[in-house]
Amino acid sequence: MTDQINLRTKEFQREISLAFKLKASQSKVEEPLTTTKTASTLAVIYESARNAVEFRADHLIRQAAIERILKRRLFLNQKSKKLSELLIKELLWARYLKPESIPSSKVDEVSKIIDKYRFLLSYVGVNGSGKDDLAKRILEIASCEIEERLVFDPLSQVIINYVFETFLERFDFEERNPKVKSIQIYIAVEKGFGKNNDGLISYKLLKTLIPSWFSDDVEVERLRGEFLENLEFVKLQLDYPLGAALRKEVIRLSAPFNLLREMIDTYQEDFIDLISDKKVLNSAIESVLNGLYQETRDKLSRASVRSIIYIFLTKMIIGILLELPVDLLLGRLNLLALGINLGFPPLLMFLLNLDINIPGNKNTEMIVEAIDDYFYSQDKPEVKFLSSGDKKQKVQRIFWFFYLFMFVVTFGGVIWLLTKLGFNPVSQLIFIFFLSVVSFFAYRVRGIAKEFSLEAADTESLISSFKDFLFLPIIKVGQWLSAKIASFNLLSFVLDFIIEAPLKVFLEVIEEWIHFIKAKKEEIVS
Repeated sequence: MTDQINLRTKEFQREISLAFKLKASQSKVEEPLTTTKTASTLAVIYESARNAVEFRADHLIRQAAIERILKRRLFLNQKSKKLSELLIKELLWARYLKPESIPSSKVDEVSKIIDKYRFLLSYVGVNGSGKDDLAKRILEIASCEIEERLVFDPLSQVIINYVFETFLERFDFEERNPKVKSIQIYIAVEKGFGKNNDGLISYKLLKTLIPSWFSDDVEVERLRGEFLENLEFVKLQLDYPLGAALRKEVIRLSAPFNLLREMIDTYQEDFIDLISDKKVLNSAIESVLNGLYQETRDKLSRASVRSIIYIFLTKMIIGILLELPVDLLLGRLNLLALGINLGFPPLLMFLLNLDINIPGNKNTEMIVEAIDDYFYSQDKPEVKFLSSGDKKQKVQRIFWFFYLFMFVVTFGGVIWLLTKLGFNPVSQLIFIFFLSVVSFFAYRVRGIAKEFSLEAADTESLISSFKDFLFLPIIKVGQWLSAKIASFNLLSFVLDFIIEAPLKVFLEVIEEWIHFIKAKKEEIVS
């Protein structure tokens, strides 16, 4: 006799079924847009190099590419219809969209979206260059809407909604407004489980807060004020004081849902029937988890390699543009400092990720138990109250002073050592910059190993815990630096404005030339 799934899981089954039907209906494309293989090959090579210089989740790369293309072409002041066509072509060239997956009718649809946000940008007094914070947020929303219009994945949202509804009845915190409480738990799920950025989260919230803005017959002039008010409201929600604590709790409990996402991807529509039988589901969980543990090792390797490439390339540019000229200006070339600054960051990235542990059988048992609770328990779940921690402030002050002491000792020791090695002040700043950023990147890479782990952090080795403690001040500085420089990635700037713009013009010319030659051949045949 099989265990009965609860009401929430039955609704989850129904929504998954509808999502698969919607995906099937989207696969039929009439009059698809096409591009040439020559242009595509060059674009794929460029985009691979471009994406290697940014530490971004794979599922956010296409949206970032749309935003980048949109910003560049708005700056060139191209007409919306032409901009729409070229934007879609660029996405097809780079294989961000599957070949022949986009009907030609999408050009007009995307053009209307561009017109809408173009009007909004002119209304708020910015030109779309992205320099203004409001312009950046508007462009993020525009790129998200364009991506969803071109490629909509209903399954992803169904899973996120299920996680949100599960945690909504299990979390409580100090907030009287039920609307704000619901929004905060949703944001925590989008960030902690969905690994989505503020732009995509803002877009999803705005679709709920002001759905008429995203309709095909939107009255832009009438709704522009309401849209901007809601955009500001969403920004305040993203800066909510307890947001970080909520996100951490979601991350801690996300492993079972990460597994469910993988199982839906593996079993597709068969997953709908799979969850109706507890024993069969548990057996499938164990099988899929064993495979995922091995995949996690591969993910760690890829993430480490991408980070090392980014660090190495960025370091070379900074070395050539800044460190080497300063050494020459001072009249002496410190080859030791140059060598350490070039080779140390990638080596540190490698060493920091040597002892990452992959989950085992105990973790598998914990995940099976958690999913059984979410799917089959008929009892009202226990509510966990999350506090801002005001009662612990006195203890935290003591820890803060100790942390400040560790900060001074750590960076003081590094500066002392670099001075002994003959590093000039500029070389020291560059070394500390990369030491901090690399440590933060390594910390993020280590998080991949916890994607399918419910085991408590205290199961980590003594050496690993000591290493985390020692690097904590450095990691925090790296986090701050990463946030500050994210909007001005030197290598990204060089690629976007010096290489990408002329390259894409060259690809447009190649595309038109190939179409011209093809047309002339057809004239000869006819």
